[in-house]
Amino acid sequence: MTFLIVRTILFKELLDTFRDKRTLVAMIGVPILLYPALFIGATQAALVQQSRMEKQAARIALRGAATEVVGAWLKDAKGFELVPDSGDEALGAGTLDAIVESPGDLSAIVQQGGRAELIIRYDNAEPRSREARARLQDAFEQTHDRLVAERVKAAGLAETFAHPLKVSEKNVAPPAKSTGSILGTVLPLIMVVMLGVGAFYPAVDLTAGEKERGTFETLLSTPATKLDIVAGKFLAVFMLSMLTGALNLGSMLATFAFQLAQVFNAQASEKVQRVVLEISPQSALIILAVLVPLAFFISALMMTVALMARSFREAQNYVSPFFLAIVLPAGVVAVPSVQLDRVTQFIPITNVALLFRDLLIGRSNGEMAFFVFISTAVYAMLALLVAVWMFQREDVVLSQESLAPLTFDRRAISPSEVPTPGIALAIFGLVMLLIFYAGSALQTWRLHLGIALTQYVVILLPVLFAL
Repeated sequence: MTFLIVRTILFKELLDTFRDKRTLVAMIGVPILLYPALFIGATQAALVQQSRMEKQAARIALRGAATEVVGAWLKDAKGFELVPDSGDEALGAGTLDAIVESPGDLSAIVQQGGRAELIIRYDNAEPRSREARARLQDAFEQTHDRLVAERVKAAGLAETFAHPLKVSEKNVAPPAKSTGSILGTVLPLIMVVMLGVGAFYPAVDLTAGEKERGTFETLLSTPATKLDIVAGKFLAVFMLSMLTGALNLGSMLATFAFQLAQVFNAQASEKVQRVVLEISPQSALIILAVLVPLAFFISALMMTVALMARSFREAQNYVSPFFLAIVLPAGVVAVPSVQLDRVTQFIPITNVALLFRDLLIGRSNGEMAFFVFISTAVYAMLALLVAVWMFQREDVVLSQESLAPLTFDRRAISPSEVPTPGIALAIFGLVMLLIFYAGSALQTWRLHLGIALTQYVVILLPVLFAL
């Protein structure tokens, strides 16, 4: 491998990428501008809707024998409008927010020292109905406290008699840990997605895009070796992935901090802003260090998948499901029971997401971070070796074989005496889906007969059909 040739290919690919306005907009402009705009717009819309809902009076209907008593309780409470009862159907239609039902003689039960029952009927699918239920619970809680105080006073007892135990809460977690636990369930997932977005377009354009434009063969005819070509292209994809990931992650952090400052009051916003920026230099360095092999890993895998395609559109079809494969492992950060331990520290992508979450709450240690970095670096090198091996195969580089046929037209399938790897993988995926959906249903219906049908119909017939 010649360094000068690799550098020339790298600069050439970077220059072509930065000259392409569509790639720049899709890879950098859209994520940086669109995501914050959507976040801000959604937050502002939610705030406007919540403010409007708080100003509107909840439409409440009373039902039962004690409507006058309940009406008197709600008369002094704010935010209610008593309307005639038009049935439970009105709750689903949105013309009524809640119905308060009193099954028995509420006034007599209360006067005799008994316990009355109230039923709040509401529609959980309607926001206004949920808001009305919350308001009614608060109003009836105040009425409950007032009735208890009256009974205690009438009995000549102390006020503490009805409340012998007072429970108070005190959060001992520092503000940085509290906010870090919230950000730790969101930012790692965003980080992985942003790295994938940054590598998506370059990986597709520098492999399948060049095949479609017919410039790949020209590049192969130069004195550059295949190793030089894959090294230059891979470094370009990696650098663009890191650039896009860093820009998007910074944009999301800045947008999140700004929105928190707009939502909370001045004192709370200052505390939240301080917490959001309260990441130790050591944790920041660990995050940046681990992002490097993670970007290597994602970029190499995307290039390998995109190289198997013959056109830009076909590569998009292949690489798009790849996002699901990298998002699902990162999504485990939302599960509190999953922790970074001696097992999860070796799971690709999952280990980086868990480490990121632990660093935000100040719970990670140096040993775990070291093993996460080493394991991710090993996976990155293995992925890069697979990409190099794929570049060495002329049938793949020259588009003689597609990853999997996406059509039933036999003319689009290259004739072969044996199934190609792409055909075999496609049959395997189809059979696995049939086993999951049809095989499970057959075996649930009739165990022994279902097993036989699964073997000879669900598994064998698709293979015979393909042959």
